Amino acid sequence: RNRAGAMETMWERLLSAPPPLPEDIEPPVGSGMCAGGHLLGNLGLYSACTHLDGFLGIMNLPTILDLDPLLNLESIGGDIIIEGNLNLGNLDDLAGLNGPLLGMLKINDNPVLGNIDGLSGISGLGKNPTSGESLLLANLPSVGSAPLSSVCTAPGAVQIRNLPNLHDPALDCLKSIGPDFNGHALILQNTGIPDLKGFSGLESLGGGSLILDNMALGSLQGLESLNSLGKDNFGVSFQLDNNPILGNVDGLMNLNGDLPGSFQLNRNAVLGHLDGLKGITQLGADINGTSILATNNGNLKDLCGLQDVKKVGGSVHANNNPSMTKLCELTGHTARVLHLAQSPDGETVVSAAA
Repeated sequence: RNRAGAMETMWERLLSAPPPLPEDIEPPVGSGMCAGGHLLGNLGLYSACTHLDGFLGIMNLPTILDLDPLLNLESIGGDIIIEGNLNLGNLDDLAGLNGPLLGMLKINDNPVLGNIDGLSGISGLGKNPTSGESLLLANLPSVGSAPLSSVCTAPGAVQIRNLPNLHDPALDCLKSIGPDFNGHALILQNTGIPDLKGFSGLESLGGGSLILDNMALGSLQGLESLNSLGKDNFGVSFQLDNNPILGNVDGLMNLNGDLPGSFQLNRNAVLGHLDGLKGITQLGADINGTSILATNNGNLKDLCGLQDVKKVGGSVHANNNPSMTKLCELTGHTARVLHLAQSPDGETVVSAAA
């Protein structure tokens, strides 16, 4: 009976302790190092941890209101994934995290999360080897601020989706952003961002950029330092889609030379001109063979901002732009004409060739 009681006590101790690190990196007792690399359940088991070896996964824990048991955490050896926690209100208890993160930062589908201020000490991001993402903020309807101005590296994609109350991503320290597995470098969808001043340090995007469904986006101001664009796996370098109060693309004024993919403008109701694109001299094509796509932009008057483009790798489509009175001519075609587009008055035609 005594032996049975001793065994029971031993098992209770094992079940109540944080998982140990693998034997080959077993830390000294009391070091504060704990095993990560799996989803955390009972956060209270980690209250003495200062370092997690592996990723930090906090997912689908409907009863947690905060992350108080993780107050002592100072570093993490992989991704941070905080997802699907219905009542999580803040990340303040992660304020001890400082320096670069070795993996990606993913915060998704936490409906009452009000801010992510507790992550302001992170100075750089790694990249998830599967998705290719460095930062994913998604489905956070209550988040109004993202104080990430200390983040200066993002070798993978940055995606901000469905944060309608976010007004400033504060990622102005980033100079470059790499691509994800789809070739996207920057995706901004359904945010409350009025301009792109939160990316004012950005000089290059290693993949394509997709900016869509941003109801408050009035300008691309903030991208004046951007001088290099890649393309996504679909052959698109830059796409603006359904940004209803976007008036111009002047923020791209220093984007010069060749774009490897297509430039696409769709459903931007008040976009009036493309003068910010006058530095572009060559365009590639998407997987459909299109170099320039401009459709359903109600106030777009012409394509003259692209008149210095001397070579395109595909066709030009300008359709259903009711205010367009002239398209202007793309010069320098040396190969066969691939597409003709006509203005609404039937008097002006633009051609594009390979």
